[in-house]
Amino acid sequence: MSLKYVLRQNQRGLIFNFPQFNIKSTIEQIQQLPDSKSRLRALYKRFYKLRQFECTPKLYKVDDNPYSIPDITIDDYVALIKRNFRNVDYNLKRQKFLKLPPLCEDQLEQRLFATLTFVFNHTVAKRNFHAEEAIATVEDEKRASIDTTESQIISTLLRMDHDCPWQIKYDYKFQWLDQLDKLQSDKNAKKGKNNGNEVLAYLTYKQFLTTVMRLNESLGLCL
Repeated sequence: MSLKYVLRQNQRGLIFNFPQFNIKSTIEQIQQLPDSKSRLRALYKRFYKLRQFECTPKLYKVDDNPYSIPDITIDDYVALIKRNFRNVDYNLKRQKFLKLPPLCEDQLEQRLFATLTFVFNHTVAKRNFHAEEAIATVEDEKRASIDTTESQIISTLLRMDHDCPWQIKYDYKFQWLDQLDKLQSDKNAKKGKNNGNEVLAYLTYKQFLTTVMRLNESLGLCL
């Protein structure tokens, strides 16, 4: 009998060999709760329970510095979901980045269910007949990967959140976007080195978060 779960490649984080529970029935159970507050609390608990399933460390590599892998842990995942549940107004975020009208409560709830399914898929190993082959090169490692597309996206979210400047990470009103517009319109500010670095950081995260929000619209998520 095979184990329910194993360590991910490179001995970091658990991963299911196959789904251990029916995500559809889990969502149906949450939907039967009497009010939106209890459903939201139940959803948060389900996201929290998936904290042990960390991403494979190699997914945190960046092309320009492949030997530097940040130590992103369970705590980083928990901190991210806590901020998203407690502090982030998704409709405000959607309006700021995509200029779209707000979603109703039912629409937001359906997106949360879809997002839970997305994160759950990250915990299950991708079927790969090369997974047990010996790994000697980077190409071998890629060929033997059991990481799903969901894992690749979640690892990117965690890596970007890990590197995110506090001025952006904890600005729940997204005022840094207005600050970026001001810096870009100020020709004198562009000449200063410090302001130039600030503009670059803001531009990087504006482009990244805009891409994430467009992905959300395509897949019906709220990452």
